[in-house]
Amino acid sequence: MSLIAAEGLHVSFNGRAALDGAALTVERGETVGLLGPNAAGKTTLLRALGGLIEPRAGRVLLDGAALGAIPRTLRARRIGYLPQSATCHWPLTVERLAALGRIPHLDGFARESTRDRAAVARALADCDVADLAARPVTALSGGEQARAMLARAPAGEPELLLAD
Repeated sequence: MSLIAAEGLHVSFNGRAALDGAALTVERGETVGLLGPNAAGKTTLLRALGGLIEPRAGRVLLDGAALGAIPRTLRARRIGYLPQSATCHWPLTVERLAALGRIPHLDGFARESTRDRAAVARALADCDVADLAARPVTALSGGEQARAMLARAPAGEPELLLAD
């Protein structure tokens, strides 16, 4: 069974079709790149796959289950999303920014567990920003900010990462 599949997706914005029957299947362990000209629908497809926008027609399946039938919290644990123009306007430390990826794993006002802290530490190391953990994101260079924003996604330990 595919990790994620899109079948016949139709998405429109202001009456203009952004996706017209798009289909995609991604198996576990696969790395897939979407290539195409500007305004071809790549971002729209990724947002539909992540459940961030609702297609007008078609469906998205995660492990064979309709994406819309999966509770949002569980969806957020399983799918990580990194938008193409992610920015942080607050002086959060790199570590706190990455820890935001753990929010779907926290219940209510629960404190971070040892597992949460370990996942954040791994993400910081994997994204080569562990040495920047105590620095405010707003004080970093553009490339460092991009890596810090990236660290938030793997900190959530998603099964699927959609990076735009």
